[in-house]
Amino acid sequence: MNRFRRYSAAITASVLLLTLNGCNKNKNVSVQETSESTSVEASAESGESETTKPEPTGFEDYIDETVPANMISFSNVETDDLFYYSCDFGSYLIGRGNPKLVKILRNYNSNPKLNVEDVSSFEFVPKEAEVYDKLYYSNQQFDLDFIRYIYSENNLRLFIDEIPYEYFADRFPEYIKLCNEGKFTSIDLPYLNSFPDEVGYKSSLLDMDYSDSNKHDIESISCFRHLGEFNYFRECIAANFPKDYGGAIANGKSVDGKYVWCPTEEQYMRVMEYIHKLPKCENVDILIPETREDLIASGIDVEKYDDMCEQLFGGAKMTK
Repeated sequence: MNRFRRYSAAITASVLLLTLNGCNKNKNVSVQETSESTSVEASAESGESETTKPEPTGFEDYIDETVPANMISFSNVETDDLFYYSCDFGSYLIGRGNPKLVKILRNYNSNPKLNVEDVSSFEFVPKEAEVYDKLYYSNQQFDLDFIRYIYSENNLRLFIDEIPYEYFADRFPEYIKLCNEGKFTSIDLPYLNSFPDEVGYKSSLLDMDYSDSNKHDIESISCFRHLGEFNYFRECIAANFPKDYGGAIANGKSVDGKYVWCPTEEQYMRVMEYIHKLPKCENVDILIPETREDLIASGIDVEKYDDMCEQLFGGAKMTK
C-alpha cells in the first residue's frame, strides 16, 4: 500500500485543531506605512514621483489579487484517487504546476479542457470524523522552521502560496528528472529506509549531520521530501476545512501565476488561530511573506539553514 494512503487520514485529521480558540493577531500591520516610507525615500533619491504599490494590509487587499476564475465544482470532478494514481510522478507534492499533473487530470476525468486551477482540491475528506480526536500537532511530517525559512527566502506567504514546481525544478533538478520518469519511489524509498518510522524524519533537519559528505544524498532527499510533505499537508488542510467555517478552502491561480489558497475572511481567521498555536508562530500572518528578521525574532537559526541548504542543494533561493 502506498505510504501516503497509510497516513493521509492522520495528516488531514489535524485540521480539526483549526476550530480551537486561539489568540487573534491584528492583521492590519504597519506594512503599508513601511512601503510608503520606502517609496517616498526612493522617489526623493531618484527625483521621480512614482510610488510602489504597498503590500496588502488586510484581507480585502489580498482577495483582490487572488480570486479564482472558472472554478469547477468539486462534485463534478473525480479526484479521490488522483493523488495515488499520479504519485509515481510526484503529483502535487512537487507543486500544482507539475506538468505531468494536468495531463493526468485530463486523462483521469476524460476532459481535455481541465486545468489544475479549475480543481479546488485533490484530496479527499475522511468519512469518520472521530479520528480527529486522536491527532495532535506532532503528526506534521516536516521541519516547520525549515519550511518557513524556504518560504521567507523566496518571498512566499506561508500556507497561502504553495512551494511551486519551479522551485523544485530549480533546486532539485536530479529528483525532478526522476519524477518525470515516473520514479518518485526511487527518491521516497531511500528516505523511508533511512528513517524507518512510517512517517519519516520528524525532527529538525538541522539535527542531521549535513556536514558529512557521505550522507549528502539522503540529507538532500530529506530536504526535498519535507518540502513535498508541506505541500501535501497544505492541500489536506484546504480539502478538510470544517463545514462550520465554509468547508474546503478554494485553490486558484493568482494574477502573477502562483497557485494559491483563496480563503474567505472567516477561513483566513481560523487558519490564523491554528497557526498561532504552532511553536514559534505567534506572529505569523499568512497574507505577508516573513522576512529573515521575522524568523530570527521567532527563534529560527537562519544562518544554520543557510549553511545546510548551501551544502546540500546549492542554497535556498530559487535562481531562475
